[in-house]
Amino acid sequence: MAEQAWTGLPEPVRARLAEVASVAVGELPSVEVPAALRRFVKFTPSKRARLGARALLAELRDSAAFRAGVLAWWEEHRPGELTGPDADPVGTAAGALLLETPDATERIAAVAERVTW
Repeated sequence: MAEQAWTGLPEPVRARLAEVASVAVGELPSVEVPAALRRFVKFTPSKRARLGARALLAELRDSAAFRAGVLAWWEEHRPGELTGPDADPVGTAAGALLLETPDATERIAAVAERVTW
């Protein structure tokens, strides 16, 4: 399920994942930042998300440790934005994918349907 969910993500979910990772990367201890992302740390979060989106998404997809670190940082500093009852649909889709919840594919599909309207 996890690998399949990462392929063909709707753009809003891809952008939200890149944003989430780009913010967290700038705040994580350097030992928790994967080597492939260290060159982006000096950038602002928006520049990291824009220029490093592909690398950020690849690390989120491929590294359970990185996903866990990003989620832990996000929940500590911005609780509920990805997993809370008031989170927006794009945020909950991103959060579900990062947490690998059983409903991740459904949440992503719901966002994809809205994008095609």
